[in-house]
Amino acid sequence: MGETKRFTLRTVLTVTTGRLLTEPKDGGNGIGDLYEILGWMTDDEPFTHQLPRFAAECKPRLLEWFPELAPAEACVGNLAEWVAKAPSDPQEGIKMWLAELRLMFPEIKDVYDVPRIQAPKDHVKRNPISELVEMVGAEKVVVVATSRPRTEDPRADAPREVDRSQQQSRPVQRTKIDIES
Repeated sequence: MGETKRFTLRTVLTVTTGRLLTEPKDGGNGIGDLYEILGWMTDDEPFTHQLPRFAAECKPRLLEWFPELAPAEACVGNLAEWVAKAPSDPQEGIKMWLAELRLMFPEIKDVYDVPRIQAPKDHVKRNPISELVEMVGAEKVVVVATSRPRTEDPRADAPREVDRSQQQSRPVQRTKIDIES
């Protein structure tokens, strides 16, 4: 299988079921884990609008490598029932569903060592802006560029406190941007 990276069951099932099952972190919903697994598997950096395509490319490989996960998709209806039983804490419902899955399919593991998929056979790298334009139309896409280039020093890119009393408003200049595929 080559080089692998370890991901939790919840993260892998997020890809195979299409449901956000990642563990919440730092007040968020854990979606960063989804970006991480899809980025790892494809050796690419997905933008939000690309998540469904990346997941569709990765799902068949995950089910090929880990066939014990296939029945989970058929049990997603039970997930909704468990979450409904714990309306004040959906995470409890997810935990109960995972416990039920493990009882029904004991071969399911808590963590999986996930390899990368093969590009371009399994994944095509695409310009995310071009892909967004194809999805929603150029008239709905606004590309924002920073006024200063990124540096190698992360401290230089950190947000700075701005003295608003010294700022002056100035007109926005629009620039046509050519998008390459």
